[in-house]
Amino acid sequence: MLLDVAVSPDDQFVLTADRDEKIRVSWAAAPHSIEAFCLGHTEFVSRIFVVPSHPELLLSSSGDGTLRLWEYRSGRQLQCCDLASLQEPGEHPGHKIVSVDSCPCVGIVRDPWCLCPYAPLRRIHRWPGSRAWPSSCFSLQGLAASRIAFWGQESYVVLLCECVPVVFVFQLDASRQQLVFRQRLTFPHRVWDVVFEETQGLWILQDCRDAPLVLWRPVGGEWQAAPDGAVSQRLCSRLRESWAMLEGSVGADDGFRSLYKATFDNMTSYLKKKEERLQQQLKKKRQRSPLPGSPEQTKKACPGQSALSC
Repeated sequence: MLLDVAVSPDDQFVLTADRDEKIRVSWAAAPHSIEAFCLGHTEFVSRIFVVPSHPELLLSSSGDGTLRLWEYRSGRQLQCCDLASLQEPGEHPGHKIVSVDSCPCVGIVRDPWCLCPYAPLRRIHRWPGSRAWPSSCFSLQGLAASRIAFWGQESYVVLLCECVPVVFVFQLDASRQQLVFRQRLTFPHRVWDVVFEETQGLWILQDCRDAPLVLWRPVGGEWQAAPDGAVSQRLCSRLRESWAMLEGSVGADDGFRSLYKATFDNMTSYLKKKEERLQQQLKKKRQRSPLPGSPEQTKKACPGQSALSC
């Protein structure tokens, strides 16, 4: 099952991502001819993106909760970033997003969103009857990216994960071929999409009718929300006019839920049934065998005793 397709800037290679955890690099002129495989993800690959300013580099995201950087022609992995363990510069090492199981509002939350039915930790909670999430009340374990955006002006890479109000900001260090984590942007509402505008900054489309579109800009190396301008107000007004249609199409349930691996422990069930079967067979065998000293056992021993006496 193909989940994403990308083409190299020189149109020589076609890159495909699928549910089988691999990225295939094929020649565009002969797609059956495979140049390389990028192997390393442990879940489905949700998004792939060839860096425009560095066409030899590929970004990929997966249901295993990682963002990876590749040299795709050779299939060599250059870096792997675990999203759940990322810390912002200057952040205390002990600080982390509260997981669902230790969330202080679990007792009153009635609307859990399970991203994967086979992984109980991949859940998100929101307040009953509300479209907003409590601050830091969600888990980032095993989330897949639904969008990868690139801003060539400063080599910024933005990653949007499905169903969570979080946007990750990285910066590509081309000389070292490494991604540097810069910031984690958290929002009170679910983020639907992100896009860069070269002269403006980062536009955020969120599930909020009052403020559906917000603009963020880097200020002193840190991303901050920009004040509402004429352009932003005009765009928000147009979105509110078509909010019902937008909410119905964009606000649908995530499409990755059914792609996570389902693990079944068949061996434990088999061994248990086998043990029960052996116990039943042993019990029946004991019931058929006469006990020592019983009349049946004495009758069987009599012929032998008579022969000896003769």
